Amino acid sequence: MANQLTGRIEVLGQTQQVASKSGSTFSRRELVLNCARYDQYTGEQVSENHPQFEFSGKACEKLDGLNVGDVIVVSFTLQGSWYEKDGVRKNFTRVVGYDVEVKTRETSATQSPVTDNIPPVPPIDRLPWE
Repeated sequence: MANQLTGRIEVLGQTQQVASKSGSTFSRRELVLNCARYDQYTGEQVSENHPQFEFSGKACEKLDGLNVGDVIVVSFTLQGSWYEKDGVRKNFTRVVGYDVEVKTRETSATQSPVTDNIPPVPPIDRLPWE
């Protein structure tokens, strides 16, 4: 099962060319989602959550066409490595995105919150017994 997280795009970085240790270059792009949790009854924010994902290589192209405000599902892996600093062994973990699925697109600056794609109820112009 893949790791997936749904949220609204807060930051969508530009594609950058980064030099590797071997001297070659590769593409890298960063993405930050707003995955805050809200109380289902009051609508008040319960907790903040703003994870940053790193896309590299051909996966950067999957972010083309996305905009800040779009609601997406990001599929990702976790990559950890050890390093030593001041004689202390520590671990560094990267969150690496590899796929994106668009749920809703930002259409205006004043878009209402996502409502699980429930269609609006049509107005009733007459009662069933009339």
